[in-house]
Amino acid sequence: MFYIYQNEKILIKEAGTLQNTKNDCCSSRTSLHYDWYSEALTDQQQFGKADEMYDKCIDLEPDNATTYVHKGLLQLQWKQDLDRGLELISKAIEIDNKCDFAYETMGTIEVQRGNMEKAIDMFNKAINLAKSEMEMAHLYSLCDAAHAQTEVAKKYGLKPPTL
Repeated sequence: MFYIYQNEKILIKEAGTLQNTKNDCCSSRTSLHYDWYSEALTDQQQFGKADEMYDKCIDLEPDNATTYVHKGLLQLQWKQDLDRGLELISKAIEIDNKCDFAYETMGTIEVQRGNMEKAIDMFNKAINLAKSEMEMAHLYSLCDAAHAQTEVAKKYGLKPPTL
């Protein structure tokens, strides 16, 4: 806890220092600090503050798709607002159709909703955008798990569980 608290203080200080500059580079760095801080707040279940920080990130860098994904996940965790979460993640894909994180997240949500075909499609899109072998292996495992669930459900006449 102390480690997170110390890092939060550093992130807040750096974000505050950079916030008043007009330089695009600094705006991007400031947004990154707010994003990290938002994730730390989410981990500490300070959801309201995290939501405010994500809004600051979006104000500073409205074309950063990853921030929309994080804010969408926050809406799911905090308010169980599936519609708003999906709306924000879809916005991330609209902003950057090469954001593998958005496709992976959308695929994971679709698995939880029982929409295996859509989940597999999302995972395949993420696989095509993977930036490393390790990332690709992770995405293949998610996709294969969705395939396996589909086959088991067909074989035994089951319906996948849904949210």
